[in-house]
Amino acid sequence: MTEAIDPTLLLKNAQLYRVGGCVRDYVLGQPSMDVDYVVVGSTPEAMLAAGFRQVGADFPVFLHPDTHDEYALARTERKNGHGYHGFSVYSAPDVTLEEDLSRRDFTMNAMAMDDKGKIIDPFHGRQHLQERVLRHVGDAFVEDPLRVLRGARFAAKYGLTIHPDTVEVMRQLRDSGEMDHLVPERVRVELEKAAPEHRRAMWDILREGGFMGRLGRLVPDQMAVPEVYAVLDKLAAWEKSPGSQANIAIDPYVAMWAALIHTAAPERGAGMAKTWMQDYKLPGDCVYAAATLNALGRLSGTPTPTEAVTFWTATDARRKGRVWEGVMNLGVGLGITSMSEDYWKGVDRLCRSVDEAKIAQACKDLTGGFKALPDMVFKERVDVFHRAMENAIEHLKNATVSDTLSP
Repeated sequence: MTEAIDPTLLLKNAQLYRVGGCVRDYVLGQPSMDVDYVVVGSTPEAMLAAGFRQVGADFPVFLHPDTHDEYALARTERKNGHGYHGFSVYSAPDVTLEEDLSRRDFTMNAMAMDDKGKIIDPFHGRQHLQERVLRHVGDAFVEDPLRVLRGARFAAKYGLTIHPDTVEVMRQLRDSGEMDHLVPERVRVELEKAAPEHRRAMWDILREGGFMGRLGRLVPDQMAVPEVYAVLDKLAAWEKSPGSQANIAIDPYVAMWAALIHTAAPERGAGMAKTWMQDYKLPGDCVYAAATLNALGRLSGTPTPTEAVTFWTATDARRKGRVWEGVMNLGVGLGITSMSEDYWKGVDRLCRSVDEAKIAQACKDLTGGFKALPDMVFKERVDVFHRAMENAIEHLKNATVSDTLSP
């Protein structure tokens, strides 16, 4: 069998460089999940002929057929409209590496590495990383409003101070109205990219810079209240807890948005979640999780058997199953409920122990037939709960007597 030829070897007269985040992470001594390349001196036709697969229609970006790494032709961009798509792109063999790097957001992301391991750093990104400062590359920074969020996320992630000149251009984006044209999904994705332990710092940067009000409904003014910062800290702890790690039924992003919605607007969480889900394509379980957290927050102290069964029924726990358990785990972690995770597992177990089929059979002989089934099932669940509590109390009494009689 003839061994497949690496398509990069077929790109004659072209130069390939690693660029962006992978070079930044290399300089920082950190692992990188993705490796991206820029190709200087080639054309789309040559890339396709070599076996690369083009992705997207806006930019000349190609996937390696084997590694699936991204290879982008060197390009320049010129602003001709609002928002993410308001650019005209020029890509041709005469575009240089430095011209391509000059369109990037921050100097630490505007470094390249050749096949010999030499780093090309025309904008002093390595020096700025050593100085622990985040600096923008040039005037083109103000052409993409998402760079405000990226700047806050990078500063929080790497513990960098944003240079005063960069703060100034971020404020220009804020005041120009360009942030009003942000694509909602891109805002959501950028916020979700922040690791749990970095979200609080990112939020602080956005709040202190006065950027919250420019991010639309996704980050409304309510998100700047102290309770939100507290819940971000609790979320970070919860996501690292053994219970959360073992619980795969609720997506961490669903947990994040549900917790923020509950904290920002506890009385209208489901409505806000529906609006956000439609506008920003949030996961569908956000609505359910936010509404369930709100219902959980309305319970005070130790629920009575009737309250516990009512909550279990109203939150559709029977059908939601593991997702319901995940939301309860989240509610415990955030301190929304004073009851333990084991308590809520017990509620679920007791409610599921009721034989609905047996009760349905008994309904046949009653006046009204199956119309009485929901009430009978509910009553039986409350009775089961009462019996379990009585048994637990009796067990505690017996344990106390046993302890007293022990030598």
